[in-house]
Amino acid sequence: MMGISHWLKRFQREVIVAVVTGTVALASAWGALELLEWVALDTLLVLRPAEPSDQRILLVTVEETDIGNLGGWPLSDAILADLLETLAAESPRVIGLDLYRDLPQEPGHDRLQAVMAELPNLIGVERGLGSGRVPPPPILAERDRVALADVPQDRDGTIRRMIISAPVEGEIKLGFATQVSLFYLEQLGVTLEARDPQQHRYQLGQAQFVPLTGVEGGYSPRDLGGYQVFLNYRHPAHHFDQVSISEVLEGRVSPELIRDRAVLIGSNAESINDFFLTPYSQALYQYRLNSTESSSNVAIPNHQMSGVEIHAHGVSQILSSALEGRPLIRFWHQKGEWGWILLWTMVGTYGTWVGLAQQAFKEQSAWLYPLVLMTSGTVAIGAIAYVSLLGGWLIPTVSPLIALVLSTALSSHAYQEQQLRAFTQRLQAYSTDLEEQVRQRTQELEAARQAADSANLAKSEFLANMSHELRTPLNGILGYAQILQQAKDLNSQRRGVGVIYQCGTYLLELINDILDLSKIEARKLELNPKSIPLKPFLLQAAQMFKPAAEKKGISFYCELDPQLPKLVVADDKRLRQVLVNLMSNAVKFTNKGSVSLQVETLSYFDSDSDSTPEVRLKFSITDTGIGMTEANLRKVFLPFEQVKEAQKLAEGTGLGLAICGQLIRLMGSTLHVESQPGQGSCFHFELTLPILDTANAPILSRDYSKITGVSGVAPCLLLVDSSADSRSILAALLSPLGFKILEAATAKEALESLGKMTLEEDGETSAKAIILELNLEDADGIAVIKALREPERDCQLPIIAVSSHVFSDAKERSLEAGATAFLTKPFHRNDVLLALERHLELRWVMQDESTADASNDVQSIEEVCPPEIIPESLLEELLHLARKGNLKDLKRRAEELQEEHPHLRPFANHIQHLARQYQERALCEFLMNYQAQQ
Repeated sequence: MMGISHWLKRFQREVIVAVVTGTVALASAWGALELLEWVALDTLLVLRPAEPSDQRILLVTVEETDIGNLGGWPLSDAILADLLETLAAESPRVIGLDLYRDLPQEPGHDRLQAVMAELPNLIGVERGLGSGRVPPPPILAERDRVALADVPQDRDGTIRRMIISAPVEGEIKLGFATQVSLFYLEQLGVTLEARDPQQHRYQLGQAQFVPLTGVEGGYSPRDLGGYQVFLNYRHPAHHFDQVSISEVLEGRVSPELIRDRAVLIGSNAESINDFFLTPYSQALYQYRLNSTESSSNVAIPNHQMSGVEIHAHGVSQILSSALEGRPLIRFWHQKGEWGWILLWTMVGTYGTWVGLAQQAFKEQSAWLYPLVLMTSGTVAIGAIAYVSLLGGWLIPTVSPLIALVLSTALSSHAYQEQQLRAFTQRLQAYSTDLEEQVRQRTQELEAARQAADSANLAKSEFLANMSHELRTPLNGILGYAQILQQAKDLNSQRRGVGVIYQCGTYLLELINDILDLSKIEARKLELNPKSIPLKPFLLQAAQMFKPAAEKKGISFYCELDPQLPKLVVADDKRLRQVLVNLMSNAVKFTNKGSVSLQVETLSYFDSDSDSTPEVRLKFSITDTGIGMTEANLRKVFLPFEQVKEAQKLAEGTGLGLAICGQLIRLMGSTLHVESQPGQGSCFHFELTLPILDTANAPILSRDYSKITGVSGVAPCLLLVDSSADSRSILAALLSPLGFKILEAATAKEALESLGKMTLEEDGETSAKAIILELNLEDADGIAVIKALREPERDCQLPIIAVSSHVFSDAKERSLEAGATAFLTKPFHRNDVLLALERHLELRWVMQDESTADASNDVQSIEEVCPPEIIPESLLEELLHLARKGNLKDLKRRAEELQEEHPHLRPFANHIQHLARQYQERALCEFLMNYQAQQ
């Protein structure tokens, strides 16, 4: 490869000559340049000087006025017979009838036949080539006085050639111009002689005819049929005497215009449409336009030429060439064209190289000299072609011009590359310095990248630290709130406690949103599927927003498919998070109309005995709120993005929909949205969930709020946490249930306490489990777990790790180190009791007998007043009042219910009983239980 590259650089001028010559020659041979060559040819023909008019030819034409005056088109045989008799009386040398007359046109057909038979110098026409053939006049065909009226068109529709002769049905027939010319010349003693029959070269007077072969002028053999030559037009204007048929019939034509001439009869009327494009079309149009402006009686100018006029140019070419030696236009052979292309390629290549080498390398000379060379070469090619045309030779112009331009451009580029290579050595010193600068810059960029990565890491660490700093005080707030809620003598303060708990929960949800998004982006969020009673789960989620909807004066509908399965497996926490977020947004951004939650069953998937059946569900949350534009829809699922209208209505982080979209993607589906501004939005997604048989369903978690103690001997627990508040909260949560609590603020204290327990071996005071905060002041909690699990200590106690660093991998690391369970701060009382129950195998003492009696009362009420007879709207109204704590209106509504529906009296009495005792939670549980069973 290096040898070829070196060879190409050494002989690059010769390579340019060979490549350009071969490319342009092949393009010309394949006809790719024929249209351009024809345009150049036409331009040269138009630029030729005018020639004198040919007085040997007279055109007798059918004009539009003739058609109107003589009875329409086609002219009758009688008129045509009168015309021929009138012309024959003036002794023309030959009459060419360029009108098809293969069918009789009464009246006067017999007379026309007699006239045609009597005139020995009359030539008729037929159309013998291509489609739509027209037979000749029968009487003239019998006397062999018929010629071809066909004119060959190039592919652009222009007439540049004429037919000398062509085979028709196995017989050679002469063209119309050829037949007329030979008849004319025979009367002068000039006959056709064969010079080289094999090459089809013929001598006619002073002219020697050589046919087109298909390798010149952009033509190919498929374009040619028969013996053809190039048509050498005389001039774009009328260079022949011309009269109309009416003038001849009316005797208004001088006999001198007819006598001893070749008279051609044809059509010049636009309605007959016997017109063709020629190389002179544009010039002819300008000429006729000038004639129209000078005379108001002249018809609208036409840029086309009539067929009889084209035949007249052919007759004039043959006569003038044979009698006067007017040159016939000839073409170079294809090999001559290739040599011509090679010559101008060498001019462009070596001329550019030599010219640029004569002066120093300058930016201006790089384009100025090639431009001057191409301009002068173009003028030279055009001048040579023009002079050659005057001598009867038509040489290619486009192909050598393209070769000149390409070779000049390529040579200029190659010369510049050579000069650049010559300057390379001078730039080596600068190159070394530049490489050093680039290396230094690369190091700076790498340092900047590392700084950016550090900044990103710092951002993640900041989020984790903020989580810890916020969750620690929240743990105190929520913990004490739970303690106060469980206290039986603080009923008057439970409303305020609930407010504290709600505020703390709201702050926690904001933090969880940020951390959830961070977990999803870090791919550390995992789903926790469990069994869900689907209908109660959905009703409970929807019930949360009915009061807010009623407060805004909008309707809220929960439409559940009756075919929904009773139990499915899903991550209830994440599914509830998605539904709550979507319904919250729908209610928040809807001021009139309605909001609806729809869940429908799409399909069930049957299964065999080895697999679990599944159901395909579609969840839809629809509202009639503010809606969104197309621009908003494109970014609605991006983090921290909010619709502008939404920003005016409510505050928020803009993370909700981003988290919902990511959670649904984790569940194997996609969250879709359809919205119109001002009309509302519809968020929907589909989930495929496993179905559980109610007979084989796992036992649902118990209500830990009704636990009053541990059955049997309550175990002792060791609490290890640097925060005294955290230890106090756990102690306050567990001590009332009978747990014995040991506390340690540091890892050292914890290890000392465990050591004493081992020595004392006191069953009642020895810890049965350890609740360990991972973020201790004197040690890393994970290191403490590892130390306890080492064989030297052989600690087999359950260790429940606790941490507020939810963004880190603390859970995985602690479980790998030997922890039994993991809890995240702030935790709920139920979470702690569930972990202790599972790992210490505890049994609980549940509600007292009075509470059990109350449960029995509820069961008896449900038997008398089953949920099916309670109106759903009534349950929603009562549940709304209970949740607001409006016990006064609740008791009043229960009294009205007794009067309106006496059969619901037990149901109403129980509500009044609970309201009088201010048991708001029991009221809510009683009503929600009824609602879940509907």
